[in-house]
Parts: sequence; C-alpha cells; structure tokens
Amino acid sequence: MSIDAPYLRQTLLEAASEGDIDVILETLENGASIDGLVNSVEPGSGFTALHHACVRGDIELACFLLRHGSVTDVCDKFRKTPLHYACHFGHTQVAFVLLDSGRVDVQKLYDNNEAKLTCLQTAAARGHTTILHLLLVHGDSVDGPNEAGETALHLAAAENHFDAVVVLLRCGADIAARTPQGDSPLHYACRAGAMSTASLLVRLGVSIHLTNTDDPPRSCLEMARVFGHSVLANAIIAEAQQRRDLLTGEDAVRVRAATAALEIARATCLEAQARVKEQRAAAAWAQKVDERRAIGLYLHDVRTGKSILEALRAFDAFPHLQKV
Repeated sequence: MSIDAPYLRQTLLEAASEGDIDVILETLENGASIDGLVNSVEPGSGFTALHHACVRGDIELACFLLRHGSVTDVCDKFRKTPLHYACHFGHTQVAFVLLDSGRVDVQKLYDNNEAKLTCLQTAAARGHTTILHLLLVHGDSVDGPNEAGETALHLAAAENHFDAVVVLLRCGADIAARTPQGDSPLHYACRAGAMSTASLLVRLGVSIHLTNTDDPPRSCLEMARVFGHSVLANAIIAEAQQRRDLLTGEDAVRVRAATAALEIARATCLEAQARVKEQRAAAAWAQKVDERRAIGLYLHDVRTGKSILEALRAFDAFPHLQKV
C-alpha cells in the first residue's frame, strides 16, 4: 500500500534535488506513492523531480522518472520545461533521453520561458551543438522565432558560437531572417563583435549594407562601427570585397560548389527528421498494440478468478494503465 502525504512528497522532491536515488528508493519502499515523486510540484519554484534531474544532468534519475510516467511538459515559475534546463546546461544525455522517450513534442514547447527562449534557442545561445542536432532531428523548427522575433541563428551569432551557427545553417536556417526591428543575424554579430560569425555570414552572401528599422536605420557595417568594433568592420569589408572578386571567373565554380555542399547538408538534415518521425510513429503504434495485449491479459485474468493484484501485473510495463 502506498501513502501520498505532503511530508513524503517533500522528502522525495528534496532527494531528487540532491540526486539521491538511494533515499528515493528507500522512501518508496517505506510506502511513499510513486505519484508523489513524478507528479509533485514545488510550491515556490514550480520544479518537478524531472526539472531537478535535468538541472543536475542526472541521467539515472531522469530515466527512472520517465520510466514511471513523469510528465515532461510541466513549466516552472519561469515558464521553463525540464528540457529547457537540459538544453541550457548542455546535458546532452538527458536531452537525448527526453527526446527519445517520445513524450516531448518540441513543436508544443514554443510556450516560451520568461527569458523568451525556445529550447532550440536556449541551446544555440549556449553553443551546445550536439543538442542542436538532437532537437532539429526530432522536429524542432530551425527558424522558429521567440516572442522578440529572434531565431536560433540570431542568438548563436550574437554569442559568436561559430560551430552552432554552422550547424543551424546546414540544417536550413534562414541566413536573412529579420526581427520586427529589421535586424538580421549579421546585425547581431556586428553589434556583439562576433568576428568569425560575421565573416562567415558575409562570405555566404549577406550584404554588409543591409539596414534595419532603427531611427536612424543602421546597416550591419554601421552597427559594427557604432558599437566600437572597428577591426570587425574592416574584416567584413574585406570579406565582402573578396566575395565580389570570387564571383567572377574560375573562382565562381568554387563558390557554386560550396553552395551545393550546403544544400546537400540541409537535405540530409531534412531526411534525418523524416526518419525520426517515421520511427516515432512506428514506436507509438507498437506501444498501442502492446497496451491492448496487456489489457486483454488483465481482463482474462480477472474473468478466470485471479485477484486484482495478480491481474494488475499485466500492467507492470505500463504504469499509466494502472491508474485507469
């Protein structure tokens, strides 16, 4: 018999916050309800046990919670889900387990947190390239804007996370995406003094004279100068001149080859997304079949005179069915 009492729920949440799986198991063995662990929310922070696991990067605890039906889309007081924290702190294994569980719909996570960042943008702003790959393969929108109209590419450019910028571009990010104020990723890079990112964006064809809607309007080149990045300004002028020179004669062939390679990378990313979508659909169908088989076994056991407790063993692999 399990007990669902406030003091036991608090004990379980405190153990989760410290990553103490032994205390969790001991508390459950002494009669605490598993629901008190997976479904309880801390009054002050809005944290669930899964939030704590994702902040800590505790893969063992995260797997334990998911296996016992933990809800994945609960938002804390900052409107952050557990996945937001895994993306923020770069806990790749935990992010993978959450995404691979099939219970996280990244398209529904655009109920942005207080910082106005989606999970993809959180990872981009911190430069966590592997997590970017995971999110995009699992169907996240590469150009999905936050409430400020920024894309993940804007934020990666602003922090000069060059590798993250490359990943996003290879997965089809719009190099010319604009915020409501007319700022492109190159504007963000120039304002922040992000030399390598700004040079790459100009090399790929973004004009240094692209203007926003400031009063007065500012071009990317002016943005670099206004914010005191004279070395960057000179670098993107040189990059723009070099690109103009490359677009003539034999060098144009190399430019076309590089552009074709980028398109191939984008197509590969889209194919990977499609495969994951198909695999998740197949897994969902297989689970439904297994659940129906378990329900049939349960009903058979009840009809043939077995006790309810014995019959419920048919649901050992499906904790959520035990609550129905």
